[in-house]
Amino acid sequence: FAGDDGPAAGVRRGIAEAGLAAADGCVVGYADTNIARHPRISLTSVNQSGRRMGARAVALLLERLAGRTAPVHEMVAPRLVPRASSTAAPDHRD
Repeated sequence: FAGDDGPAAGVRRGIAEAGLAAADGCVVGYADTNIARHPRISLTSVNQSGRRMGARAVALLLERLAGRTAPVHEMVAPRLVPRASSTAAPDHRD
């Protein structure tokens, strides 16, 4: 698991450069960026709903500027987006 899709994509590249098959190592990134969605990379990633959080943050700020003083607590649940980088590893038991 990598803290961002960029390093996770680098791990996928390293697996390939080492001559290993993609299924030899499962990789998961974070942020569900465009690179994760690219068909040749197909990186499993955690989608943090960045646009939704940003829109909500702006709305909360505007409410504060309009005079709201009560605190607001919200949680946006992340969502796992499975792709080819996290397929089940082959069973190497003989």
